[in-house]
Order: sequence, then C-alpha cells, then structure tokens
Amino acid sequence: MEIEQSIVQVAERLDAWWERFSAMLDSDDRIAQGKALLQGFEMAKEFDRIKADGLAAVTALLVPQNPMTERDRMEWLVRAFSFAAKLKATLHDEMRDIDGETTVVRQIAVMADELRAVGAYSAFAVLLEDEDRRVRASIGAYTNAQID
Repeated sequence: MEIEQSIVQVAERLDAWWERFSAMLDSDDRIAQGKALLQGFEMAKEFDRIKADGLAAVTALLVPQNPMTERDRMEWLVRAFSFAAKLKATLHDEMRDIDGETTVVRQIAVMADELRAVGAYSAFAVLLEDEDRRVRASIGAYTNAQID
C-alpha cells in the first residue's frame, strides 16, 4: 500500500475515533474514556510511523544508492519530486501536519535546485502534465516562485 493511502486511512480512522470519543467526553465512564484515549494514541503513533517512513523515502530518493548517469539522475529526481509532492499534499490535506509538509517542501527545493545546478531544470516540464493535480500544483508553484 502506498504511503499516501496509509495516511488517508489513518486520518479516516482518527475522524471516526474522534466522533466516538467526543460523544463520551461528558460521560462518567472513565474506563471507556481511557480505552478510547489509548486507541487514539495508537493511531497517532501509527501516523507518526507512516510519516517517518515517507520522509525517509524522500530522503533516500535524494541520495541514490548506485552511481547514475546525469540523465538517469534527472529522471530519478523527477520521480522523487512526484512522490514528494504527493506526500506533501497528503500530510497537509489529511492530517494538517504543517511540520511534515514543511520538511517535504525543503526536500523538494533541494531536488529542484539540484536539477537547476546541472542545467536540467527543464526536466521538470514533464511534471506539468502529470495526471496527479497535486504534482502539477507543486511544480507549478515551485517554478512560478523561481520566475518571480
């Protein structure tokens, strides 16, 4: 399962959990409240683990394990950008995780700067036609910021 989908599922479970938990806040059933809190903590820990996996994956994409030609490196960075853009949007849209989103934005900037440094900034043009609107929005925002 993709990291983004895992985050979406945790967010949906947290929403459902909150509906159940908020209804029992006025209850005197401290045992049920305690159990519900533990369930919430477990879901939060699961989200933290999934997010850590996603951030580690983006970091790993910045440093490939094998030597690459410049062309392969450009293609690698374009794929990495696409993955990072989806993760960034999911962290924001599903969990409102601004810290995680900011971390990914910084990594995206490194990818774009690396492509620009080797004169291959135009390699990102393919992302403007990506089927995922989150990828198109990210590359559009980044390239627009660089033009201004």
